[in-house]
Order: sequence, then structure tokens, then C-alpha cells
Amino acid sequence: MHTPNDDGRTTRGFTLVEIMVVVMILGLLATLVVTNVQRSADDAKLAKARTDTRLLADAVRMHYVACGQLPTLAQLAEPDAKGRRAIDELVRDPWDRDYVLHPGPAAGEFVVLSPGPNGTVGDDDDIRSRPPSW
Repeated sequence: MHTPNDDGRTTRGFTLVEIMVVVMILGLLATLVVTNVQRSADDAKLAKARTDTRLLADAVRMHYVACGQLPTLAQLAEPDAKGRRAIDELVRDPWDRDYVLHPGPAAGEFVVLSPGPNGTVGDDDDIRSRPPSW
């Protein structure tokens, strides 16, 4: 840090190597922080999708008990004859896609799902209200 001049005085400052070491350390720390924040954001999206599918499935069950038929998800947000709605508004999943209601093989069976991060219905990353029993 202190280097002598030609006349014997010392100058203060950092060498290029010292500055580069500090920049490298800061870069590594920033990489670690960004990776952990991204992982937390992905976990939060998955948790929100799980919660949404369960809430939508509960609303579908209530409608089925009241009316005897499975609604579409859009019908859950529409007011009934008494002006009540099963849900306030139809939400989209955390990846900005529509949730999907799949009826099951028997009456009253269904699955509410989010296509998941990749947006493809029917693969392993789908988030379901419950595992299909059929």
C-alpha cells in the first residue's frame, strides 16, 4: 500500500491487484445473494400456486354441493341468484397463466391445477389441488 517515490517519500493508494481482489470478492458475494434470493422467489411462487389450487378446489366443491354440477372456474367468480360469489375474482397462477379445472371420471371428481413454471399441462411440474385418484 505504501510505495516509495524516487525522492524517498511514500505515496498512499491501492495497487491494481488489491482492487481486483476486492472486486472478485464482491462479485462472488453478489452471486451467492442473487442465487439465494432467486431460490426463495421460486419457492414462494410454488407455495402460492399450491394455496390457490386448494382454495379454488374448495370453491368448486362448494358449488358442486349447492348445484349438483361442476362449474367452470369462470362461473365461480360470477354472482349466483342471491348475488353471492364463490370467489371474488378469478386469479392467475404466479407465472401469469390460467388455472385449469379437469373433471374426473366419476361425478364430482376433479382436479384444479396450475401448468407450473414451464406452462405445459400434464407433466411433472404441474401443481395440483390434490393428486388424481383415477
